[in-house]
Amino acid sequence: MWFVYVIQSHQKRYNKKGTKELPGFYYVGCTVDLNRRLRQHNGEIQGGAKFTSQYRPWSPRAVYGPYPNRSIAMKAEKA
Repeated sequence: MWFVYVIQSHQKRYNKKGTKELPGFYYVGCTVDLNRRLRQHNGEIQGGAKFTSQYRPWSPRAVYGPYPNRSIAMKAEKA
């Protein structure tokens, strides 16, 4: 079974003028093992997306699914 997940960075970011704090970046992905994938994004184990390595640590925000296969999960991720 496949899942689509949303994680959010704890790292602070600011508007272009640098005067207002904004929420951390969000990242959306799909996986068959949510716990392993979050550990990868946080650098605890090898793997994870290149983008997420710059904005660690990450926390889960939402999980969708399960989906029967990767193709359907990726369509849901894109949506």
